[in-house]
Amino acid sequence: MSARDDICNLMAAYCQALDDGRNDDVVATFADGGSFEITGMEAHVGADALRAAYDGFTPKVPQRHVVSSTHITSLSDTRATATSDFTFLVNGGNGWAVAAVGRYEDELVCSNGEWRFAARRVSFT
Repeated sequence: MSARDDICNLMAAYCQALDDGRNDDVVATFADGGSFEITGMEAHVGADALRAAYDGFTPKVPQRHVVSSTHITSLSDTRATATSDFTFLVNGGNGWAVAAVGRYEDELVCSNGEWRFAARRVSFT
């Protein structure tokens, strides 16, 4: 597989774990000292802070993140940056509805052949 494939698989694993409420698996997509930030809010840095943040995002109704337009903007053997658009869908009992649309801005690192998020920033449009 190529680095692009590995990075896209990481993004899919993150979204599926997030949508399923598997917060330990979400945190595992981050490198040691990794961070997550929603624009305008404080960043969550490190495994403990990430776990606490994602515990607050555990789904209460079925949800899905649909990621598209992934653009890897820089790539080396050990580092990459990428942007992706996403649509966030929820099913509150009356069918699926768009709850939000936004963009991920990612910094990624590769260690021992595995890509992880060093920093993941989310903005809503």
